[in-house]
Amino acid sequence: MNKKIIFDFDGTLLDVRERYYAVFCESCAVIGVPPLSKAVYLGLKERGKKDSQILEEEYNLSPDIVNRFKKHRYSILEESRYLDMDVLHTPVPALLKDLQDKKYELILLSLRDNISASLAQLKKLGITDFFSTIVFTGPVVPGQSHALRKYQRLMEYFSPEELEGNYYVGDTMIDIETSSQLGTKMIFVDWGLDSVEKADTSKISFMAEDVTELRKILLK
Repeated sequence: MNKKIIFDFDGTLLDVRERYYAVFCESCAVIGVPPLSKAVYLGLKERGKKDSQILEEEYNLSPDIVNRFKKHRYSILEESRYLDMDVLHTPVPALLKDLQDKKYELILLSLRDNISASLAQLKKLGITDFFSTIVFTGPVVPGQSHALRKYQRLMEYFSPEELEGNYYVGDTMIDIETSSQLGTKMIFVDWGLDSVEKADTSKISFMAEDVTELRKILLK
């Protein structure tokens, strides 16, 4: 049986900072507040802040206004006009090719709702064929955690025994929790959307500060 590697998408393989900031700016305009500068916004995101937390802490807005912001942000975040802003972290295609050549089975697991737009983005980026299995979660069920949603969707394709002990590469607390549920070896990448300072490091097997270091871990 080929060894498997599960990759998260946003933040891990993709640089999504331009998209996230553009969506933040449009959503701020909808509720009538000036956006933070890009540097301030991205600094807060790198510390693990959600957009709703940023609004509450930086603007002191009412829950109703924050909910209006969240609803608009959710409605546009995966529109093609914004997805086109994403770029692959530069060494990613070469890494995926080398892993494929080494007969690893590559799996993409992403917490995305707009499946058709996400598949079109993958094709445009030219990395679809590297993955034997592509799983976009679709909408999260109310009351269900994001980590559980990712776990359950992946279980529609694999048994726990098929995944246990393999690698999971991600950049958020959600990924760490999903990996823990799967019994996989978690590789936390430090260039994405969350800060390792928030992480339960007991659930992390490896940490990578850049794609070169990730390559060394996976191809050792």
